[in-house]
Amino acid sequence: MFTNDQWLIVALIFLLGLVIGMALMAGGKWKRRYRDETRRREALEAENKKLRADAQEMDTLRQAAAKSERAEIERLEAERREGERRLGDRRQGDRREET
Repeated sequence: MFTNDQWLIVALIFLLGLVIGMALMAGGKWKRRYRDETRRREALEAENKKLRADAQEMDTLRQAAAKSERAEIERLEAERREGERRLGDRRQGDRREET
Protein backbone atom coordinates (compact mmCIF):
# COMPACT_ATOMS: atom_id res chain seq x y z
CA MET A 1 0.00 0.00 0.00
CA PHE A 2 1.97 3.06 1.25
CA THR A 3 5.59 3.10 2.27
CA ASN A 4 6.76 4.81 5.44
CA ASP A 5 8.00 7.79 3.42
CA GLN A 6 4.61 8.20 1.76
CA TRP A 7 2.82 8.03 5.12
CA LEU A 8 5.19 10.72 6.41
CA ILE A 9 4.36 12.95 3.44
CA VAL A 10 0.59 12.42 3.98
CA ALA A 11 0.95 13.30 7.67
CA LEU A 12 3.01 16.43 6.87
CA ILE A 13 0.45 17.59 4.29
CA PHE A 14 -2.32 17.02 6.84
CA LEU A 15 -0.45 19.06 9.46
CA LEU A 16 0.27 21.79 6.90
CA GLY A 17 -3.47 21.93 6.12
CA LEU A 18 -4.27 22.27 9.81
CA VAL A 19 -1.74 25.08 10.26
CA ILE A 20 -2.98 26.97 7.19
CA GLY A 21 -6.61 26.49 8.28
CA MET A 22 -5.88 27.80 11.77
CA ALA A 23 -4.00 30.77 10.33
CA LEU A 24 -6.94 31.63 8.09
CA MET A 25 -9.44 31.24 10.93
CA ALA A 26 -7.41 33.52 13.21
CA GLY A 27 -8.81 36.52 11.34
CA GLY A 28 -11.89 38.36 12.59
CA LYS A 29 -14.12 37.12 9.79
CA TRP A 30 -15.45 34.07 11.58
CA LYS A 31 -16.10 36.05 14.77
CA ARG A 32 -18.11 38.64 12.84
CA ARG A 33 -20.04 35.94 11.03
CA TYR A 34 -20.72 34.12 14.31
CA ARG A 35 -21.99 37.32 15.96
CA ASP A 36 -24.15 38.15 12.93
CA GLU A 37 -25.63 34.66 12.99
CA THR A 38 -26.28 34.95 16.74
CA ARG A 39 -28.02 38.30 16.28
CA ARG A 40 -30.16 36.93 13.45
CA ARG A 41 -31.09 33.87 15.51
CA GLU A 42 -32.04 36.00 18.53
CA ALA A 43 -34.13 38.33 16.34
CA LEU A 44 -35.92 35.35 14.78
CA GLU A 45 -36.55 33.81 18.19
CA ALA A 46 -38.00 37.10 19.47
CA GLU A 47 -40.23 37.40 16.40
CA ASN A 48 -41.31 33.77 16.78
CA LYS A 49 -42.19 34.38 20.43
CA LYS A 50 -44.24 37.45 19.47
CA LEU A 51 -46.04 35.51 16.73
CA ARG A 52 -46.84 32.68 19.14
CA ALA A 53 -48.27 35.17 21.64
CA ASP A 54 -50.36 36.81 18.90
CA ALA A 55 -51.60 33.41 17.70
CA GLN A 56 -52.53 32.41 21.25
CA GLU A 57 -54.43 35.68 21.70
CA MET A 58 -56.23 35.15 18.39
CA ASP A 59 -57.18 31.63 19.44
CA THR A 60 -58.55 32.94 22.72
CA LEU A 61 -60.56 35.64 20.95
CA ARG A 62 -61.78 33.14 18.35
CA GLN A 63 -62.93 30.78 21.09
CA ALA A 64 -64.69 33.59 22.93
CA ALA A 65 -66.42 34.69 19.72
CA ALA A 66 -67.48 31.13 18.96
CA LYS A 67 -68.80 30.74 22.50
CA SER A 68 -70.83 33.97 22.27
CA GLU A 69 -72.10 32.93 18.83
CA ARG A 70 -73.18 29.57 20.24
CA ALA A 71 -74.95 31.32 23.13
CA GLU A 72 -76.69 33.67 20.67
CA ILE A 73 -77.75 30.74 18.46
CA GLU A 74 -79.08 28.85 21.48
CA ARG A 75 -81.00 31.95 22.62
CA LEU A 76 -82.53 32.41 19.16
CA GLU A 77 -83.42 28.71 18.95
CA ALA A 78 -85.11 28.93 22.36
CA GLU A 79 -87.08 31.99 21.22
CA ARG A 80 -88.11 30.18 18.01
CA ARG A 81 -89.24 27.11 19.95
CA GLU A 82 -91.17 29.32 22.38
CA GLY A 83 -92.81 31.12 19.47
CA GLU A 84 -93.73 27.82 17.81
CA ARG A 85 -95.16 26.55 21.08
CA ARG A 86 -97.28 29.69 21.51
CA LEU A 87 -98.41 29.47 17.91
CA GLY A 88 -99.30 25.81 18.40
CA ASP A 89 -101.21 26.69 21.58
CA ARG A 90 -103.19 29.35 19.69
CA ARG A 91 -104.00 26.94 16.89
CA GLN A 92 -105.15 24.31 19.34
CA GLY A 93 -107.26 26.95 21.10
CA ASP A 94 -108.85 27.88 17.77
CA ARG A 95 -109.67 24.24 17.10
CA ARG A 96 -111.24 23.87 20.51
CA GLU A 97 -113.50 26.86 19.94
CA GLU A 98 -114.69 25.48 16.57
CA THR A 99 -115.95 22.22 18.06
